[in-house]
Parts: sequence; C-alpha cells; structure tokens
Amino acid sequence: DGRHISVSVMAPQTDREHFDRNHPELILLNSEDGSVRRLAQNVGFLHRWFPDASAVLALELTGKEGDDYRGTLTRISLGEEQPLPIVSVLGSHRMFFALSPDGTKLLVVAKAVVVPGAPLEAGGSRLFEVTLATGAIRMVRPDVAYALWSPDGSHLLLGLDKQEDGTASLYVADADFGDLRLLARHTAAEIRHPARPTPIYPGWMNNQTVLYVARTTVFGAYAENFDLETVNIDGTARRSLQPAIDLAAERAQPPVSLQTGSRSTPPLPQQPPASGWLEPPHIRHGLAAPPRGGHLDVRGDLAG
Repeated sequence: DGRHISVSVMAPQTDREHFDRNHPELILLNSEDGSVRRLAQNVGFLHRWFPDASAVLALELTGKEGDDYRGTLTRISLGEEQPLPIVSVLGSHRMFFALSPDGTKLLVVAKAVVVPGAPLEAGGSRLFEVTLATGAIRMVRPDVAYALWSPDGSHLLLGLDKQEDGTASLYVADADFGDLRLLARHTAAEIRHPARPTPIYPGWMNNQTVLYVARTTVFGAYAENFDLETVNIDGTARRSLQPAIDLAAERAQPPVSLQTGSRSTPPLPQQPPASGWLEPPHIRHGLAAPPRGGHLDVRGDLAG
C-alpha cells in the first residue's frame, strides 16, 4: 500500500530454554504517522508481504533440534485478526520461502513441511508447494536452494545443485516447474564467512530479465570475484553491470587534490536545482538504478 514498512530487528534473548541464539522481532513502521508496532517475536529474518498488503507471512520459531529449527509459517494480519498458522516446517537456518504474486501459493525450501500440528520428520532439503486455499502440500523436487516467481507468475527462478563452495546453478522454469532451462552456472548462493555464510538470492528485473551474482575464484589466492549480471530468460542479452557500477563509484568519489594527493569533498550547493532533487550524476543518468521491480536479496541467516 506504500504506507507500511516491515523490518526484522534483533531483540534481547528471552527464551534460552528453547534457543541458543538471539532471534529477531518483526516490526511494522507506518510511514505516514511514524508509529511503530511489533507484529511478532522469535521470527526468522525472512518475511513476505501478501499482495493486498493486508498481512505479512513470517516464520515463527518454536524450537530447535540439533542444527535444525522448528517453526510455523504464519499469516500475521495488520488488522485485528488473529495470526493464522499455514504450515509447520523443519529446516536449517537457510530455510527459504516465497509467495506467488497472486497470493494463492507458497514455495518452501525445508526438510519437512506439514499441516500445523502434525509430526515433523526430517528428510533432505526439498522444495514444497503449498496451495493456501486448500492447505494442500506437494513435494516438488530435492536439491533446491531457492525458488522465486516472476512478477507476473508465469515463470520460476530455481537455484539447483548447490555446491560446498556456496555456488548454485541458476535455472528458469514455467509456473508448473516444466521446461527447465539452464541460465548460468557458478552463481553465488551465499557469501561465505568463517562463522556462518549469508544467503544471497537472485531477482527479477522484469518478467523477461533476471539479475544474479556470478562468482569466480582467483587463481593462486584465497579470494573471490563477484560480478553482478543480467540475462534474459531465453538465455540472450547476458550483460555485466560491473562497468556501470565501477563508473558510478568513480563518479561518486570526490576529486583528488594535486597538492596533497587526498580527496576533497566539494561543498553542497546552497540551492537545490529546479527539479527540487539533489541527484548525483550517476543516479541521474540511470547507471545505479535498475528498472522498477528489479531487486537482489542479500539476507542474514534465519537465526540472526
């Protein structure tokens, strides 16, 4: 609705009997009156808005078994309605879920997905599809890192064959998971960290073009190169955005002083331009702003 912003924020540990690390709270900000409201506690960082902006889908955590977390994917209304449990889930801190653009289906990557209250028996990480109107649960396929609908719901992005080095192969399929086509290999599915890796997901620029991070290792060094790229779902028009990013970063830097060798920051203009906006050149020329709807998700893990 353009008025509310949902934010996952860290909270003090309150439930040490069931958890061994802090978990976020889900906060709702009203951009019109500045009010702040807590929607839920002990949730994962990842959450989704329903298309009509009437509710948020969040994973409410209920316990931990070894390295896996139990929880309930719950519809949390912005109104007076009580939270509505949709499915119970079991999975690692990399558990992933997404709502279809029309709000009728849910995709979940987890070790188990069952109706609320049913026993959870862990298997390997798999992709499940949930039909919200009926509660029907269907296991689609194993070995999936993420699954994302296109804005019009006609296609899906799938991260398959995830490797130990944190990369996955990026595929596109139709909405029924048919006509599977490879778009890119060695795409970044996480940013590695000695303590715990951070998942990273691709995004849709529009219904025909996707945005992803390509990762390559540097020969002879413990280093990695990350390159932001776009490609059409038919495999054409592959393009690196890195030159535009580098140019934008260069233009954003203050000029270097010939006398001192340091960068000096020019003073801000006293009066804004006629448009009323103070726009850096690289924003004005469109080098740093993807088309409307384009985004890339980089998220903290489930447990914070």
